[in-house]
Amino acid sequence: MRTVLASLVVALACPVVHAQQSRVRKERQTAASGIFLIISSDSSRRYQISKQAERARTEWERGVMRAVPARPAVVVVDALGTERPKNSPPSVCRVLVDPSGGTKIQIDLFDASLFRGEALLRELFRALALAQMYGERAPKPGKPFIPPPDWLVEGLAEGVRIRETGPLEGLQNILLNSTRPPNIEDFLREKPGLMEATSLTIYRAQADALLRALGQLPDRADGFSRYLAGCSRGAHGVKGLLAGFPSLQNDPSAISKIWTLAIAHATSGKQEILLTVVETNRALDAVLDITMKTDPSWQDSPVVRGAAALPYAARGPGGAYTMRQKAAELMRIEAISHPVLRPLVEEYRKLTNLLAAKPKKNVDKELIDLGKIRMLLLQRSNLIADYMNWFEAAKLESPDSDFEENSSSSEALAPLRTDAVTKYLDAIEERGW
Repeated sequence: MRTVLASLVVALACPVVHAQQSRVRKERQTAASGIFLIISSDSSRRYQISKQAERARTEWERGVMRAVPARPAVVVVDALGTERPKNSPPSVCRVLVDPSGGTKIQIDLFDASLFRGEALLRELFRALALAQMYGERAPKPGKPFIPPPDWLVEGLAEGVRIRETGPLEGLQNILLNSTRPPNIEDFLREKPGLMEATSLTIYRAQADALLRALGQLPDRADGFSRYLAGCSRGAHGVKGLLAGFPSLQNDPSAISKIWTLAIAHATSGKQEILLTVVETNRALDAVLDITMKTDPSWQDSPVVRGAAALPYAARGPGGAYTMRQKAAELMRIEAISHPVLRPLVEEYRKLTNLLAAKPKKNVDKELIDLGKIRMLLLQRSNLIADYMNWFEAAKLESPDSDFEENSSSSEALAPLRTDAVTKYLDAIEERGW
């Protein structure tokens, strides 16, 4: 009788998990390492999650210098197409305790935007950190689990991005020459989920630098394990780092010193290669690849795509979070975009920041104007490219004197252009680009 009652209590305590598992029992896949169990009804997404999960494991072991136990510790549930809980972010990471006292980490994925950039990797890193924190010590029944340190999750994801695209230029001056230099205690208390694009980009660079700095200490391998064990008891701050890494000799100034040096080293890389107009436009399209219904409560509601869907995404579930992520992605593109399109990327970033703070703000006119300017700039860029290709092919090394005379006279008689594109290009020239 006690066994039956215990089974009933467990079933009632985890109704959502059991329902999901029974509904998609035939659509499970265990990743190659045996650490991740992926549940998805879509085979392509299931493969993508599995691939990213193995990548997250590799990057985790590289950054934290500690192997993940080879057992199915993390369950990833593809919940795209299901109803998202009210006020829920695009993904939810939880610690589940089974009757035997063991723990499982579960990630529920609700939004397709998680499959772009480092968003999914970020959630997988969060799950691996929780598995490290609670693998040997499950949370007490009835008490909420303590989330992992944000800086560690963001630092691991930023390290992946830097290896792929390189460091962002200009961060060194911002971080080291500002009136308020980096402070380790303030940094460890910050909440990246509430930051706007500029602050979030700087935070991620700082997080990557701290991860690199700690990774150079002699006790780095056991240090991260001790630190995460302390985090499960609430020791997230400087004291937790000092307890995890005895080589710092219980000196907070030692952390600040190695962290500041790591920031200087990480942000003083080579000048990045700027994107072409076509590459910038393609990167902008990827960030603005959004599909939203104008009225989510109506099944046959019209669908809006692209930049026009930004206001609807901002007003939807987890809208502020989504807009902050979009703004951070736009800032990355802005740093390496072609000078002709850089002010345009900047305006899109400002709009996403505005929508993150004021989701109900009407920005339809601004989006329409930006779309028109973008189209005209691309058309003009294509014409210029065609002319330059023709010029190169024709090899016009010494133009005819009659041509010079006619062109100079026609140039003198040509009226000044006052159209929107000319004004825009003049404004770019005034900025020094």
